[in-house]
Amino acid sequence: MISSKYWPTAWCYHAYALTHFSTVFRLKIPKLRYAREIIPTVDGGQFPIEWYDPENRGLEAISKGNTKPICFFVPPLADTAQSSSFRTMVPIAYKAGYQPVVLNYRGMTSVPLLNPIM
Repeated sequence: MISSKYWPTAWCYHAYALTHFSTVFRLKIPKLRYAREIIPTVDGGQFPIEWYDPENRGLEAISKGNTKPICFFVPPLADTAQSSSFRTMVPIAYKAGYQPVVLNYRGMTSVPLLNPIM
């Protein structure tokens, strides 16, 4: 039960202004570095998974001797590993001691779609 009237913040009073502010703010989040691994599928397709690699060490260096638990992210249908939500969550998971991995769907990013099955 609500006991008092809701008042939005003074610096961003209107909902449209809040939407605009969040869009501008997300543009300032830097792009993340990933090491890409291509996973082939039994139907002849492929999909990429992106291993977070802030030091730009490469896929072999990430997998060799890495004992961190994996934190696996699956984006919504239209998003990729560079979407604003992952650009904030992935570094947080990494700092918490996890090895973040993001699944990209077939045909997304620069990986070609090899068959018409999505």
